[in-house]
Amino acid sequence: MAKGRVIKWSLGILAVLVVICLGAVAYVLSTMDFNTFKPEIEKAVLDATGRKLTMAGDVKLKIGFSPALSVENVSFANAEWGSRPNLASIKRLDVQVAFFPLFSGDVQIKRLILLEPDILLETNKKGVSNVAFETGKQESKSARDKKTKPESEKSGAMPEIQVDKLVLKDAQITYKDGKTGASHQLALANVEAGLDKKEGLKFSVQGTYNDQPFQVEGDSGQIAQALNPNEPWPFQIEAQAGGATVSLEGSVKDLAGGTGLELLFSVFGKNLTDLNTLAGAELPDIGKYSLSGKIMDTGPKAFHISDLKGELGESDLSGAASLDINGKRPFVNLSLASKTLDLRPFLPNKSVPIEKGQPKAETEPKQKSERVLPDDPLPTDLFFLADCKADIRAETIQLQGYALTNLLVDLILKNGVLDVPTLKATGGEGTLDLALKAAALGKNMDLEGKATLDQLNLGGLLGFMGITEAFKGDLDLGLDFKGKGATVREIMAGLDGFLSLSVKDGKLLNKYLDLLGGDLTSGVMRMINPAAEKKDYTKVNCLIARLNVENGLTDTKVMVMDTEYMSIIGQGTIDFKTEKLNMSLDPMPKKGMLSGVNLSFSLSELAQPFALGGTLAAPKLVIDRTKAALTLGKGVGGALLFGPAGAAAALLGGSQTDENPCESAVAAAEKGVKYDGSGSKGSEQGVAEKAADSVVDGLKGVGKGFKDMFSQ
Repeated sequence: MAKGRVIKWSLGILAVLVVICLGAVAYVLSTMDFNTFKPEIEKAVLDATGRKLTMAGDVKLKIGFSPALSVENVSFANAEWGSRPNLASIKRLDVQVAFFPLFSGDVQIKRLILLEPDILLETNKKGVSNVAFETGKQESKSARDKKTKPESEKSGAMPEIQVDKLVLKDAQITYKDGKTGASHQLALANVEAGLDKKEGLKFSVQGTYNDQPFQVEGDSGQIAQALNPNEPWPFQIEAQAGGATVSLEGSVKDLAGGTGLELLFSVFGKNLTDLNTLAGAELPDIGKYSLSGKIMDTGPKAFHISDLKGELGESDLSGAASLDINGKRPFVNLSLASKTLDLRPFLPNKSVPIEKGQPKAETEPKQKSERVLPDDPLPTDLFFLADCKADIRAETIQLQGYALTNLLVDLILKNGVLDVPTLKATGGEGTLDLALKAAALGKNMDLEGKATLDQLNLGGLLGFMGITEAFKGDLDLGLDFKGKGATVREIMAGLDGFLSLSVKDGKLLNKYLDLLGGDLTSGVMRMINPAAEKKDYTKVNCLIARLNVENGLTDTKVMVMDTEYMSIIGQGTIDFKTEKLNMSLDPMPKKGMLSGVNLSFSLSELAQPFALGGTLAAPKLVIDRTKAALTLGKGVGGALLFGPAGAAAALLGGSQTDENPCESAVAAAEKGVKYDGSGSKGSEQGVAEKAADSVVDGLKGVGKGFKDMFSQ
């Protein structure tokens, strides 16, 4: 019993002594003026960063088993060139520490609270950040000697500091880009992050970005796992913003080395329009969207995405991708497939009905360019941003008024050279086959390619280009080109190659001829549809063309447009260096067109040839006076012999010498030889000249007949 009482009394006395000691410590601490440490703290920060730290408020201490220090109105100076004096300011800073660990030299911060911190991150016009601190005052020799001493010779080490919980209330973070002038605002209403040695990290964030609310929550594995490079450190994060939910779940094996990553990611939302504020743009209203996949590292700075799946409205996407940033430039490898890609919501809708006779509202007159081909420098530097290899497959691609099926694309971009050996697709019952190679050589682009279109729906293609149903028919096209230059204009000025096209059984909507302008409209209408009765469209039996290009000069080997009333034969050149046109268009009225048809032009007008001159920007269609004289002579000769009927016969009867101009033109285009409408595919003699010759020969025959008659 006595022994027990001794123990009790001893413990009681010890407890009293502890209380007295604690009380004494508390009394001493409460009587201390912690403001005396402020100059030392401010000086240490100035020496370390070259910036001034100001603690305007008093440093206060709250006594307890978890003592708390509090200081108000703390600010940290900005760079001299900054847009405001302070980089950061805090209304109040509270630090609550565990009492007993202090005796062992450890600082265990139980709660670190920052109330209303206002932080500005910015760059100047040169791209220098305001957090690029300068070295403060030069360290003394003794301070440098202390740093270079081995650990065994140092008088002491920095105490271990542990922060159990960090809290931010009503924080404002602003980023300003000095180069672009862009500014972004991040407001954090509440941030709480707790770190536990056994449970790991847990955090939650609520705030707004550019006035768009968001929240983020996450947790991770134990700290010991994060520090062990041989054990995966698990984590998961979920964020919500703009109606979208982003989920990340995975692990990192070597956190310090950034290797051993395995990450599942997913993004989904109800509608893209909910992201308008975050994106800073008007996104199309196309319904739900989602994207998911798995990311793994395949080596240092190399990553692979597998099980990639995405949906956007009616569109879908799947496949795999990889990224390697070890080389001179990043290398991206893509393998993507889709059943349906609906691009219509992202394309401008150019299908605007044309209303005749409606004058356009007067606007400020714009200076009309004298050239059509753009002279802007080509973005050759983009070809060196990354290397890429891609294969893309799509069953259906929906465009404005058009659809492509069975799309197949293979491409390689390496060292500034883009090679597209395969681009194939089907449009309706037609097919597209294209090969392209583009090499960036300094500021110049070296281009070459080939394209073949077979029975492609021309109406749908024009609809995609915004000229809805202007011309209906199936298009066959062959294209071969090669050029080099720093701009499109330079490339076209030295272009080599050819263009061959054929459309049969087509329809041209006449209302679109009004887009050509006054003289061009009346001239073209006279040639293709001289009938007095108005029709919505002109039936086109065929449209055949073959243009050979050498050093920017286009030579028209074949140009034929055959309608139910007329055949039009074109010849001449287009100079891409100057964009000048030097073309002749010879209308050839068909035999029998007088029967039951009212003409809006005289017979002599119908047979008059045209000259298409001017430039691509300002084309001019006028009567070809030289050829018109020959045509007039032909009519006069017929009238002298047989009167008005003879004139009509002379003007119309011998005009169309080729009974199958479409077939003849196709044959000439395939051979690359000239076609003039005479039925002789390789003839170089003009139509009007041959017509004049026939009239002269006829006159000679009639004269001989009269001579023979009177000589009897």
